[in-house]
Amino acid sequence: MSVLKTSDPLALRLLFSDELYLVDELMEEKVVAEKIIEAPEQPEAPEQPVFNYLGENNKYFLLLVNQPGNAILNAKDLESLTSILSAKKMDVRDVAILNLNKYSGMSFDLLRAYFVNTRLVLFGIKSEDLQMPAMPVNKISEHKGVKVLPTFSFAEMNEDATRKRIFWNEMKVL
Repeated sequence: MSVLKTSDPLALRLLFSDELYLVDELMEEKVVAEKIIEAPEQPEAPEQPVFNYLGENNKYFLLLVNQPGNAILNAKDLESLTSILSAKKMDVRDVAILNLNKYSGMSFDLLRAYFVNTRLVLFGIKSEDLQMPAMPVNKISEHKGVKVLPTFSFAEMNEDATRKRIFWNEMKVL
């Protein structure tokens, strides 16, 4: 009996009613190897929080406040802050103002990853509350390449003009 060899699609269709597939041996070994050696499941990346803040952060300047009962800042403090920013030839669009009271368990690293800030002012917030080393009040410090100014809260500065002046002396060089 002679061996019938053909690669003509029409002839093959007449001889075989089932679909035929040509499987390369190397490809078959690869598929088997992939099934045996499956990649370990990757843990899900922690979800990045979404922050409700005021400003556009155009100059990567983050201002943190802690004001329970306010979305961001009360009107009087916002007016004071706007004056401070104007004296620095800036406006609200240049900064990001975040009320930290709305976000528990925040850390410097998480805020830095989101805002990519180079400067940070903590109004009435201790640096330790953000998992940073202790920093002196109204003195510019540096932490991981970010200039940080922990200062009084707006309520404390509104009560005492001396505190406001001390803050301004540091803020104008930040």
